[in-house]
Amino acid sequence: MNSKFNKNRSIHTSKSLKIIFLLLFYFFCIQGFSQQKQEIEFSFMYGQTALNQEVTLWGGRGFDDVYRFYSLDFNYLRTILPNLFFETGLEISNHTFYKKTIYSAGKTVNLITIPMACRLRFFNYLFVNAGPLIDIDNSLSTSIDRQSGVGAFVGGGIYFEYHRLTLSVSIQKQWHSLISYKSQENHKPLVDYGLNCGFGYKF
Repeated sequence: MNSKFNKNRSIHTSKSLKIIFLLLFYFFCIQGFSQQKQEIEFSFMYGQTALNQEVTLWGGRGFDDVYRFYSLDFNYLRTILPNLFFETGLEISNHTFYKKTIYSAGKTVNLITIPMACRLRFFNYLFVNAGPLIDIDNSLSTSIDRQSGVGAFVGGGIYFEYHRLTLSVSIQKQWHSLISYKSQENHKPLVDYGLNCGFGYKF
């Protein structure tokens, strides 16, 4: 059994390395864009997640299951028009599912996500962003539906600028794997709702 587990883990690691190389190639391609106003942003998001159900940011969902997620994001923004930006990047997220009555780590889903979105800034301090998501499920667990596929997100919040530095705080909602790469009966996509805090630099 151990040899079978190690073999599966080796295959999983090999797939993860291929994914990382593809993502590195993707970001090198981004640098080929024409020289327009650009911005990079690092952010952290925390909130609730669910399988194909509505969630609230801090409230309960009416039963004992507790689902939480967090993510680390790297975003790249390029000016399309004044105050309108093309937004892409890389998000690495961890989703944890456990029971309140059982104090254990529970099951986890690990995703690598690439957003392809637009961000609109207005009234000096406000912004909204939305667009599709490309999800890659990097989880070892097979008890939860695979989340590789195409999803979507929408968000909005406030931002501040100081010279070349930016600070943003927003609420984001994400629907993962709305269109799954793999045919799955009664597929249940993840739905996230969380608070995102980011720090950026304009160049």
